[in-house]
Order: sequence, then structure tokens, then C-alpha cells
Amino acid sequence: MKNIILLFSFIFIIPQFISAQKSINEITWDDLTIEKYEKKFSETLQTEINKPIFSKKQKALDSTEVIIAGNYHVLNNFDSKTHLLSRDEIIKTPMKLDEIMIIELDESSKIYFGKKAQVKGTLILNREDDAESHYKLINAESVNSKIKKKD
Repeated sequence: MKNIILLFSFIFIIPQFISAQKSINEITWDDLTIEKYEKKFSETLQTEINKPIFSKKQKALDSTEVIIAGNYHVLNNFDSKTHLLSRDEIIKTPMKLDEIMIIELDESSKIYFGKKAQVKGTLILNREDDAESHYKLINAESVNSKIKKKD
């Protein structure tokens, strides 16, 4: 009888406890702010660039599932669309590369252009020299298409 109870525990109870432990980090744009840059020569671009120095906290977020709120934008470039999430409502020029992220959005997600959205996905630190943003959110999906503004 003890063996059956132990077997039941290992098969049903323990896996549920372990899966309940997995949580999704809810982050803000302040968590993504780059504090330090270093000047480096880029072989790719053949010029000197400011390379971000990611904090320990930012490095820990790399390749983890996160939820972040921001403003949703779509840029149409000929045959392709680039989906963006930004800190501010209006995309400014020039915009800091830590105030915007490229998102690979699940097509079934319903987010409306120019609206505030809460998005869940896997955060990737973009270390490429010619990156348009320091961050990318892959496998992204809408958590909530509208977020109430704080009064």
C-alpha cells in the first residue's frame, strides 16, 4: 500500500507542485534601461559604436518568459511588417534602443495599432552590432489588449 501511495505522489502530485513553481517575470521598462555603454569598433559596420553593457539583472532575464506593458506599433516595410512595443505612446526619432523592442507576435493575438498592450513572450538580449533594439520578444502573445491607465 505504501508503494502505491509513493507511486501516486511521484506521478501526480510532485509534477504539479514543480509546474506551479514556474513563474513568469512581470517586468517594466525601467528594468530594461541600459545604464552603461562602451565604445567598440564594429567589424560589421566598419565604424565605432556604443555597445550596451547589460546589468546582471538584465542578463538573468535573457531567454526567460516575461510579461511587459507597452505601446504597440506596426511598421510596414514593403512586403514585411515589423511589430514593435515601445515605452512611450509615440515613437520618437531618435529613440533610445532600450525604449523599444521588436516582437515576434503570434498572429492570433489581437492587439490594435497605437494601443497600450500587455504582452507575454521570451525576452532575448540583442547583442548584434546593427541591432534596431537591444531587446527582442519572441513567441509573443497578447495577455491583455488594453490596460487601464493609473490615475
